[in-house]
Amino acid sequence: MNLEHRNLEHQNLEHQNLEHQNLESFVFGDSEIVEPKTIPEGSLAQNSQKPQKYKNVTLVNELEKTEALVEELIGEEAIGLDIETTGLDPLLDKIRLVQIATADDTYVIDLNYVPISALNPLLTSGPIKIIHNAKFDASFLYEAPGGAMPEPIYDTMITDQVLLHQGYARSLKVISKEYLDIELDKEEQTSDWGAERLSEVQLLYAAQDAAVLIPIMRILDEKAAELQITEVVE
Repeated sequence: MNLEHRNLEHQNLEHQNLEHQNLESFVFGDSEIVEPKTIPEGSLAQNSQKPQKYKNVTLVNELEKTEALVEELIGEEAIGLDIETTGLDPLLDKIRLVQIATADDTYVIDLNYVPISALNPLLTSGPIKIIHNAKFDASFLYEAPGGAMPEPIYDTMITDQVLLHQGYARSLKVISKEYLDIELDKEEQTSDWGAERLSEVQLLYAAQDAAVLIPIMRILDEKAAELQITEVVE
């Protein structure tokens, strides 16, 4: 990332006041600041394959707000779950962000400010956790101090692999394009997730990976039903 880009991001962050808010919401298309919304109750929408436009991406960096979020989401049928880490080794590196998506909204929890233990009731019970390459995410969530093994899990990577009878796994970027016609921008994947203050670009990047997981699961389940291998996938 060049200096000009860093300066631009810094200006954007100052403008949005992200670093001073306990709970911020911004529109997932044009980064317009909106008032924090009440977390809605609700189940998965039916007969919807492509994801709805994610109107709100909410950054959560306060324990009280995290606990309230967990209480609201515990009754969901399924949630998309993703993490951003400072490296690839769950024993040496740490989780910076945990992203949770419902059918309508995405929440980005900053573990620099919130202990991961606050998420444990949601991780270990309640909704199905939809994860792509669950082995990676689950190992970090389990090894993190105060963390836990997420369950139950639906792994979109393994399910896709089973449906195609392939000996190799496909990335989230690939299956998002194939199933949803959505191009996931992976430019921020190798950015500095250990930075004291993350950019708006990083936060939106993190949110998008969680946002596509519920729509992908629906499509994979439809394909499994067509092939009459639902029990195998489950």
